[in-house]
Amino acid sequence: MMVAYADPPYLGCCGLYDHFHLDGRCWDDVETHQVLILSEYEVLEAMTRFGGSFVKQLAVLIRLADYTNKRKLLAAFPEYIEEYRELARLSAVGEPGGGDDQP
Repeated sequence: MMVAYADPPYLGCCGLYDHFHLDGRCWDDVETHQVLILSEYEVLEAMTRFGGSFVKQLAVLIRLADYTNKRKLLAAFPEYIEEYRELARLSAVGEPGGGDDQP
């Protein structure tokens, strides 16, 4: 299976969006761009896997939302996004506290 991913914009194209960053990260930085790419899918998976009923439904809404509403949801609940981004990172690298353990 092949997967294409263009949200956030391609590396080096941040200037085309006037450096507008809902999450405060510049997409032109390689390390930040890698975190952004990991996070969208992985964070939603972590929210679905580890979250309570509200967080699980929020993940569903983010997945189903169009671009504008997705950005609104991400901006409205940054604390959940950051919490589950960290869980996704821990799960990806197999650190203690990650994996199948509940937060």
